[in-house]
Amino acid sequence: MGESTYFPVPERKEFLVAYRALWRSSHSLIGEDDFKRIREMITDAVKKGNYLRDEKGINVLLRNINTALILSKEVGLERSTLISVLIYNLVSGGSYTNEQVEAIFGSDIAKIIRGLIKANGLYAKQATVESDNFRKLLLTYYDCRSVMSDEDDKPSS
Repeated sequence: MGESTYFPVPERKEFLVAYRALWRSSHSLIGEDDFKRIREMITDAVKKGNYLRDEKGINVLLRNINTALILSKEVGLERSTLISVLIYNLVSGGSYTNEQVEAIFGSDIAKIIRGLIKANGLYAKQATVESDNFRKLLLTYYDCRSVMSDEDDKPSS
């Protein structure tokens, strides 16, 4: 699946607007080199067909960019959290290992991604995950940045 077939025209426009907004709001925080690495990793995954839509047909890449944009503008989270949101699906989908991410971006980002993977594993197993008590319990066990970025990334029902 090539990059041009991954995005229908309206989604491509929406993606470019969101990507540029993310760049403007966080390039000084993330850095030009990291933005370039992330773009290369995502482009490679899209070209190889490893960056698929979710079970509801939602463009995961577009959702991740929008999530990172919200986290950047509204919550003001730091570099490691934003990068983790952008590349989490690359690790969970098997395009990259957590060890590769750690070598490229550092242990802090790898730790957040591990937390996101564990939290999503719990969400997949538990029907009671939606309760506030479960969220409070998660906060005691996992890096709170992982849970915050995961919660912000959940589509509203």
